[in-house]
Amino acid sequence: MQQQPAFTTLVQEIQNREYEDQEEPLDRVFERLQPKIQHALFQTSPDRREDLEQEIRIKLMEITRDYQWKESPEIDHFIRWD
Repeated sequence: MQQQPAFTTLVQEIQNREYEDQEEPLDRVFERLQPKIQHALFQTSPDRREDLEQEIRIKLMEITRDYQWKESPEIDHFIRWD
């Protein structure tokens, strides 16, 4: 069984490619997240599932293309030092 690359690796691969060449790594992200997407879809009415799936895929594309690795908050942002 072939080991799948980490999500961080896939996101970096997407960001390093030209827009037209991002389809293959994006498909791998969708494939890996398909069980979670399906679980979310079954929590809504059947007549809205197709639209919701499209919206989820669009949001995933935006997130993977725009995620900023260097701009993550410092640990102090999450800790209260009272």
